[in-house]
Amino acid sequence: MGDRCSMEIISNEAASLAALWKLHKLTLIHDDNHNTIDSSTDLALSEDISAQFEAPGETGKPTFVWVKRTLGKLSRKEGTSKAHHGTFDDNDVTQMKQKIKWDDIEPFHVIPMVYREMQAHADLGGRLEQEWHSKLYYYLNKFPEKAAEFKLLLADGILPGWECSLPVNYASICF
Repeated sequence: MGDRCSMEIISNEAASLAALWKLHKLTLIHDDNHNTIDSSTDLALSEDISAQFEAPGETGKPTFVWVKRTLGKLSRKEGTSKAHHGTFDDNDVTQMKQKIKWDDIEPFHVIPMVYREMQAHADLGGRLEQEWHSKLYYYLNKFPEKAAEFKLLLADGILPGWECSLPVNYASICF
């Protein structure tokens, strides 16, 4: 959830509903960079977002993680909405690279240590994906009815009668 999402209230309503239904496994990450595309959030947002997420109560509520970021760090656009949606000119790039002592590094250069680490993760991901497909194939063959439901869910479908699995207070909406 970004600053703009909290301004649009829908994320607050969703979190309130999640607390009501005790969806304690849900984690909401609030990306607070204090900017919208147009300007600072001060123009339209004065609420204490963390307090809003404390309000639903202590038990069974989602986890709220507040991430405070500064957009355009080390540039002349640092912390402004221009860093949110704009590009950095050559002077900005030069200034940022000097501040972190990367004057001699080409654009988009990936240092070898990072490249090796990412390659190791990509290789692991490939092996895990192969394992997943093998297990999925087994499941599809062993449990064809459940597999059909699973395929529906993977395709962003929704199972018939889903509303009957809501907490008891809401069961009256089942037909």
